[in-house]
Amino acid sequence: MAVFFFSFLIVLSWADLSLVFPAKSLVYVMSTLGAKWILKETVSLQRWGGNFLVCLGVALISLP
Repeated sequence: MAVFFFSFLIVLSWADLSLVFPAKSLVYVMSTLGAKWILKETVSLQRWGGNFLVCLGVALISLP
């Protein structure tokens, strides 16, 4: 938890909060990828679609 907090503060020194805060939602994508490849879980098409929408939303937020 402390590692996340301090890394979050470091990233905030590089970028605006309006960019960094939505990018935190990429943790959902990373956890799905970890579940698929590390834990060998089956991931439904609906969950992949949700991950795609999260990535799309972060990409749209990061546009200038």
